[in-house]
Amino acid sequence: QSQGGSATAKMVGEMSIDQEALLVSWKHQPINLSGTEFRMLAKLVRVPGHAVSYDTLMNATMQSLVTNNTINTHMRNIRKKFESVDPQFNCIKSEYGFGYRWSAK
Repeated sequence: QSQGGSATAKMVGEMSIDQEALLVSWKHQPINLSGTEFRMLAKLVRVPGHAVSYDTLMNATMQSLVTNNTINTHMRNIRKKFESVDPQFNCIKSEYGFGYRWSAK
């Protein structure tokens, strides 16, 4: 519908993320994320290539009593959603014991 994405969308490699419209797409395919998943992904790609700590990701969920396990589960779900449109997707890397990083190859 939109021509070349909206003005508020940011491109991160093959991904477009629009923090105002809460829209994410990968290689022009929409990715349906929950609000929590969206906020975590937005944190992850704020500085692509930089590792993001569990604490930062926990803050992004806006929920209390979030454990590392909760974060891992959310990240797995986000990965699965990307992989469903692109089986080759592998930009979300786990940083053992620290958090996650978005690696654009």
